[in-house]
Amino acid sequence: MNRPRTSLAHGSRLPRRAQAYVALAVLLASAGCSSEKPAQGNPITGAFPPSAGVGTGTPIASGSSGVAAPPAAIGGMGAIGTGTGVPVPAMMAGSSGAAGRGTSRGGRAGAAAAPTTRGGGTGTAGATADPPTTISSTPCMREPLKTAVAAYFTALQAHDSSKLPLAANVKFTENGKTLMLTEGMWATAGAVKFKLTAVDVMACSTVTESVVPDGMTDIPYGVRLKHVDGKITEIETVAVREGDYFVASVPRAIAATKVADWETILPADKQTPRARLDMIINDYFKRFPTGACGFADNCVRMENGLSVGKCVDGSVVSCNMNGSAPAFGVMNPRLILADLETGIVIGFVMFAGQYTDFHMFRVSAGSVTAVHAVLAKATSAGWN
Repeated sequence: MNRPRTSLAHGSRLPRRAQAYVALAVLLASAGCSSEKPAQGNPITGAFPPSAGVGTGTPIASGSSGVAAPPAAIGGMGAIGTGTGVPVPAMMAGSSGAAGRGTSRGGRAGAAAAPTTRGGGTGTAGATADPPTTISSTPCMREPLKTAVAAYFTALQAHDSSKLPLAANVKFTENGKTLMLTEGMWATAGAVKFKLTAVDVMACSTVTESVVPDGMTDIPYGVRLKHVDGKITEIETVAVREGDYFVASVPRAIAATKVADWETILPADKQTPRARLDMIINDYFKRFPTGACGFADNCVRMENGLSVGKCVDGSVVSCNMNGSAPAFGVMNPRLILADLETGIVIGFVMFAGQYTDFHMFRVSAGSVTAVHAVLAKATSAGWN
């Protein structure tokens, strides 16, 4: 017997295989499948490049105000938003680029949010915001900056600076002299044996005291790295070889330093305001070595690994800048960096007019508990 044919127009059911195909098509359309690999974020700022537009996005109902995906989501927005955009910091916005694939239903996916805009629009791609040009618009983060320090020493050991995210106009100095990134320690360094790092997230900079082999000889080695828009723009180094200081260095004493004593994040009540840190280190250089304020009685100073006794010579005086004239004249630091969370403040200066130098102070509850200095003979700091 022949069965009567059914008509789809009258709502009859499809064969089971056809139903399966239709269901699969609907699932793929709503899920926004893609075989593209997610883009990698910038290791310093956490932002994603303009090409990163593929991702999951945040499910948004059709007609609601769009919300930019956080950087880690690597994606655009969900369905079309109709609300008004609200400015947000660049670090919190979704990545710009091609339209993201939304997971909500009810309309095609809107374009990915521009780096400084949340929501809004009619679902069409808007203009991509200019990348940040100052550190204040995109604050740096502690762990990525410390990772960049590790990458620096790996590249140094390999004698290959191309492994680093260098700006086109990067400047490199060693002991005050501007060199190519194939010269100096970049031609002779071995694997780092010790490093102690301070991170200034506001200046997007790090300062590291380390011990690195120069050929077959371990030497004190200081490094300052500055980042702008995820690129290294400044590399300042102090490599203390034999004869670079009036006394011999003691690298093994540097390597014996307990890093945890310096790099551990201090409790909030032990952290010192930046203004106080600046004042302490300014006062120290202006009065060295006759006295300064803010030093603990048991504070000991170390220069290139050599312990030279108490942090200040003579009695600790008040902070009013009165007292005897300093033996080396007034020294004004040209750069001060501060790691507020660990209490490390660093001052860069031409010490006694003949050594390029930085001093690292460990400060807890407003009191200096230790000082390390890395300095080498130079005619100038190279950054004036």
